[in-house]
Amino acid sequence: MFVQSTDVKRTLQSGYAELMGIYPPGVSKGPTMTDGEQLSVNLGRGLPRMHIRDANEINAELGNDTLPNGFVSIPIYTFKDRTTTDDVSYGGCPYVVDTV
Repeated sequence: MFVQSTDVKRTLQSGYAELMGIYPPGVSKGPTMTDGEQLSVNLGRGLPRMHIRDANEINAELGNDTLPNGFVSIPIYTFKDRTTTDDVSYGGCPYVVDTV
């Protein structure tokens, strides 16, 4: 999935709201780790040498999930092109200029 937005806060918020509708937390199944990846995490292989409080409890709670609550991490790519004249740009709506 690819989501693109202008750098205006209201369009970014709309993009995230759209993604929350497509991938609601707790309902969708996000990416999971393979059993081999899970074993590597449990053995501490490839991890940065830093102390994380309650790491064992956190890993036990996550299981093979990579993010809590079934969240799916999808970026929203932004662009800044003031020459575009559509409904989400600066020239398409006179109120946009007031919010920037």
